[in-house]
Amino acid sequence: MYKIAIVDNDEENIKEVEKLVSNFGAELISFKSDYHNTLNKLFSNPPDLLILNIAFSDGDGINILKTIDNLKIPIIVLTEIKDTAAKWNSFKLGAVEYIVKPFDKYDLFYRIKNQLKRLQFSKSLSQYNAKLEAIVEYKTKELYETHYSLIYTLASLVETRDNDAGPHLQNISYFSKIIAEELSFKNKYRYIITKEFIDNIPLASALHDIGKITVRDAILLKPGRLTPEEFEFIKLHTINGARMLEECKKMVNSSYYFIDMAIDIAAYHHERWDGKGYNLGLKEEEIPLSAQIVALADVYDAMTSQRVYKSQLPHKDVVAYICEENGKHFAPDVVDAFFKLEDAFYAKKFDKKK
Repeated sequence: MYKIAIVDNDEENIKEVEKLVSNFGAELISFKSDYHNTLNKLFSNPPDLLILNIAFSDGDGINILKTIDNLKIPIIVLTEIKDTAAKWNSFKLGAVEYIVKPFDKYDLFYRIKNQLKRLQFSKSLSQYNAKLEAIVEYKTKELYETHYSLIYTLASLVETRDNDAGPHLQNISYFSKIIAEELSFKNKYRYIITKEFIDNIPLASALHDIGKITVRDAILLKPGRLTPEEFEFIKLHTINGARMLEECKKMVNSSYYFIDMAIDIAAYHHERWDGKGYNLGLKEEEIPLSAQIVALADVYDAMTSQRVYKSQLPHKDVVAYICEENGKHFAPDVVDAFFKLEDAFYAKKFDKKK
């Protein structure tokens, strides 16, 4: 049922309008032309349609139109004021009709009817849009999940070559996201760590070692210490991974945010805050923030994991290492975030129920 309000001091007009409104099965609410009382009632209980007499006894009724503009109510002005300026001001301020008394009841009837039709159309359109948005949201989620699965499958092709890798990708994705969320509370990152950044870093971080697909098993799975030549070769996985993702970016012909982040992570996650990392020797803020975050997440998970070439270290030893490498291997802000999240890291890695 539609709710129609009329603001007027003329009882006969109100009764006549009430008869017309009854034809539409609508509820009529009448207010006396009292400026402040009218405003309070309109804001506390907005109608679907307002029939307004702008001839107020205690002020300029045209101000009602100015004040209630943000309520987005269709307004029919029904008044004894014949002034052209008042008419055009009413239309300028949002009135949809301007009728001068005495009015023709059939004329008013059809104008009310037209406005109710528009309201019904607007309501139907809103319902349709809501359904459409729900469909788009569902399809977007479905597409994201497919996209997510494909990328994880691709990244896992590298990780599964190392039988001891375990849930390395899932761990790094989780660690990277919670670090990013923690850093987002720092004022200096408010324009960098956006929702898009936080949404993308879990998946982008999963591709950090995609370049290792070019590394021979004899080197990647070597149980002993690498020779200097072998280490130089394995270092190339950052360059090769970034190059592979650059080619992917060209194929989609877009400055795709996710791919750009994945390229930064693949290329720079072995750089160090002190400039002693590889392959470019970047230091401090020269290293993209996403790569700074993944650098710590990767080291924590790697050190607390069993590999063919190393044993698993306990959480406390890795924490001690991260503390020692604060400002050397790792960015100080990222280390600060890690210590705030230390319990979450431990729970994810060591509590099998998590």
